Amino acid sequence: MEIIVSSFYKYTDLDNLENFQLEHQNFCNNLGIKGKVLVGKEGINGTVSGTKEQIEKYEDYLINNNLFNNVKFKRTLTDIHPFKKMIVRTRDEIVTSRFDVNIGNTAPYITPLELKELLDNNSDIILLDARNNYESKI
Repeated sequence: MEIIVSSFYKYTDLDNLENFQLEHQNFCNNLGIKGKVLVGKEGINGTVSGTKEQIEKYEDYLINNNLFNNVKFKRTLTDIHPFKKMIVRTRDEIVTSRFDVNIGNTAPYITPLELKELLDNNSDIILLDARNNYESKI
């Protein structure tokens, strides 16, 4: 059987974490997927596995929630579930940094052309490449 592993994260303001955690755990259990999802006041971060149908239903469930409608999923294929059970937990941080992160304190979006112009003009900018090894090699 082919299993899909779907990884994702989305920074967004979440309220009522305990209710969200319980509802999300129940949805995942009813769907029959396995994995680990962390939820915090600043968003969601998880990796889940299941059949193609299960993962499509899960991803649609998140996308249809206004808080997560533009979340991006990274999929990989495997022959077995990499997880033994489904866990949804609340955390202080969805990606541990131990920094006091304010998700409202982000830089404005710029296009690739605008970035190129800034770089060509030797503008005073900080460019942080947060890709993992696999993504960098591509």
